[in-house]
Parts: sequence; structure tokens; C-alpha cells
Amino acid sequence: MAKGPPPDDARVTKAGDHIHAPNREETAARAVVNDMKDVAARHPEMPPANIIREGLADVDDEVLSQLPQRVSLKRAINRKRQADLPRNPIALGDIRELPEEYQKTLGGEQFLLYDSRDYRDGSESGSESGSESGSEDEPPRVMVFATKEALRKLGKSDIWFVDGTFKVSPVLFVQVFTIHGLYKNEALPLVFALLTGKAEPLYIEVLQALKDMAAEFHVPFPEPTTIVSDFELAIINACRKVLPHAILHLCFFHLGQSVYRKVQNLGLAVLYNDPADRQYKVAVHQLLSLAFVPAEDVKDVFAELRPELPRQLRTLADYLKETYDGERPRRLRGNRQPRPKPPRYAVEDWNQHNAALQDEPRTNNTTEGWHNRFQGMVGKSHPSFYHLLREFRKEEKDTEVMMRELQIR
Repeated sequence: MAKGPPPDDARVTKAGDHIHAPNREETAARAVVNDMKDVAARHPEMPPANIIREGLADVDDEVLSQLPQRVSLKRAINRKRQADLPRNPIALGDIRELPEEYQKTLGGEQFLLYDSRDYRDGSESGSESGSESGSEDEPPRVMVFATKEALRKLGKSDIWFVDGTFKVSPVLFVQVFTIHGLYKNEALPLVFALLTGKAEPLYIEVLQALKDMAAEFHVPFPEPTTIVSDFELAIINACRKVLPHAILHLCFFHLGQSVYRKVQNLGLAVLYNDPADRQYKVAVHQLLSLAFVPAEDVKDVFAELRPELPRQLRTLADYLKETYDGERPRRLRGNRQPRPKPPRYAVEDWNQHNAALQDEPRTNNTTEGWHNRFQGMVGKSHPSFYHLLREFRKEEKDTEVMMRELQIR
């Protein structure tokens, strides 16, 4: 009798066995395999090895003897997961109209808010819109996922937290960009976007899509009072153009990271970390404390502080002044008027004085923490396209549940 390949649910009888009605152990073994596949479907973020370990924990020897080897169980789990997902696209052009299931939330509401493919004629080149992935024949792609209720909640939030992550983006995209809004003093993810690059026009497209769709839904959508962001200039510039009345508030944690990276680049890390001589660490912290000086006084306080710094930190101070404070006007020959050199980041953007007085968020750590947690839920770096969309839908549902929890507390 010819032997074919093992079935998708993994073979639970041994090769060479006579054909007979399944005994108790074979039936129990098949149930164990099916239970593992059910767990895999419900928890796509869970590694197959964990599923197998937990699934076999309480299996007796008689049933264990009827189960396939672990490598076969792993294949069965992976096949089950792939069977539950649409075929993974291999090019952006393969992502045309999403299956209805992935256009909606788990509750059946519209979730795909905007797809740039529906609004472009395909004549744009990647360089014109800042594409950083895909081929030259494929225009950049932006896909925004949010519900009407999420737009309503975002419109009521005075503070937005914007951030991007690259680890969980599908292969065809460069990043996942999210916007969190405050709901009852909790920052919750309300907008999920997939971008094929990290250039300013793509961020503008996301923000403008939110405004346009809010108008289409007749949802009040005033600009937020404050937008908390990291130091990515493309995001900063996009926010200024689309939401010009919002105050940009750059994350103090990222400012500290930037300063310490410069300390390392200048070869000053040994001095900074010397436990026997803390003057260098104290001096660097003094420079960072400029963030809590009133913005209008930063330039003068910086000028007073610089001569007091250890000689080894003067280069660091010059870099910080050029990047975060700008240079004073220099005397020019003839009748030319001196012009100050503007900083890379405006003092008003990274200054924390008002935020500290008004007890507003001084960091973007809430969204950073969410991105780390979400990556754990996804279960892998750079998942398949539909795997990530499935996780977006689950996260939207979880956000809805958290809102209900906050309402009844």
C-alpha cells in the first residue's frame, strides 16, 4: 500500500502499524495535537516550542508514545498558523484590496481608514515622496488603521504621543507609526500606520489622512495642545505643517540619550563613569539641566555655565550649543548684518520648564513601553503582513476593553 505524506494535523500512528480502529491512546494523541493547534491559532505570538512544552506537560507515557516527534509537531503548528492567514504578499503591488476581515475590527467596525494606493494614480516616483523601500516602480505606501471612535477620542485628547518602531514592521514596510491619545489620564494606542519609509511626506500623509477622515465622518477633530515626540526631524516638521497650532514637546529621555551618545563618540565615557571623580558626570548633568531653565533664559545660562565646565567637556558643550541652542550673531565685515545660526532643534521644543510646572509628560516613555510590549505580543521581528494586521485588530480590541475598564473605575 502506497504511503502518502503525513496529514496536516500530524501523524499519530507509527509507520508499519496494521490498519485498525484507533485505540484510546491514538485518540488521545490526536486530541493533544489538535489542542496544540488551537492554542497556536489563539496565541500566534506564542513560540511553537512553548506550545509543545506546555501541551506535553501532563501527557502520560502511553499517549506520548503515539505522538509524532517534536519537529513534526512544530511543523503542524506552523502549517496551522499559515492556513489561517491569507497568502503573504511578496511585493507592495500584491497588496490590493484587503480581505474584508482585515479591513474591519474584531467587532466588525471599519478599521482600514486610509490606503494611499486608493488616492494615487501611480505616477509618483519613490524619490519624490521619500520612499526608502521597495522598487523604483512602486510608489511609497501608507496604510492607516483607526476606528471612527478612535478618531473621536483622539480629537478630545489635548496631548498626542507620536512614535515609530521598526522591529515589528512587515518586510515590505519600513516602520509601524502609532499615535497615542490620553483617555482618563491613560495613554492608549488609537492610530496604527504602516509606512514604507521615514521621510517627512509620509508622516504628513498620515496626519492629513486623519484630518480628512475625521471631516468625512463629521467627527470634531481640533488640533491637540501638545504633541510629544522623539527627536526625528521628519516627524517634527510634519507636525508643524499639518498641526501648526500644536506645541511640540520633545522627549527628555531621548535628549539624555543623545547627549550620552555624544559623550561616548567624543571618547569621554571613561571620565563620565569614573566613580572616583564625579566632576565630569556632574558637569554633563548640569548641561542637561538647562532643559528645566525657562526657555528665554537658556542662552544666557548656557553662556555662564560654559567657562565653568572642565576643559575636556568644552567640545561637548560646543556641540550641544550648536545643536540645541544655536550660535550668537557673529560680527561681519562691511555693512552686512550679522545673523544667528539657528539650532537643529528649537529651544522651545526640547525645553521642559513649562511641562514640569504644569505636570505634563516630559518623555515619550509611555509609547516606547507600548512598542516593547506590542513586539512581545507579535512574537517575532518583521512578521508577515497579515500576521501584523491580525495583531493590530487584537490591540484595537484590547484598547476598547481598557477604555471600558477606565469608565467603570
